Amino acid sequence: MKTLLLVAVVLVATATMSWAAPFCDCTKGAGGTPTSYEFSGLPLTPTTVPAQADGNFRIDLVNLAGGTYTIRVRAMNSRGVSEWSDPFQFSLDSLPGKPMVPRLSAQ
Repeated sequence: MKTLLLVAVVLVATATMSWAAPFCDCTKGAGGTPTSYEFSGLPLTPTTVPAQADGNFRIDLVNLAGGTYTIRVRAMNSRGVSEWSDPFQFSLDSLPGKPMVPRLSAQ
């Protein structure tokens, strides 16, 4: 019992919280393996990103402002460029507003 308790304490003490930023993922289609992807519909640069090791598309959206976006993606490799994907629409929440000035309260 003491060993189990010690293990639990060590796990809790070494645990860290992590925050996952929003990402946009897209699985490669049939055919050749992509080496890069081009996307449209996002105010990000560059608009071409390397393919992941598994050939899929992934882009970090953490710096996008809140709002609604419609993205399309196409794959590229040494043989050429694919057709554009069907559009995908998503929304991101805006950051919260600035809090009011702190004050003292009797409650």
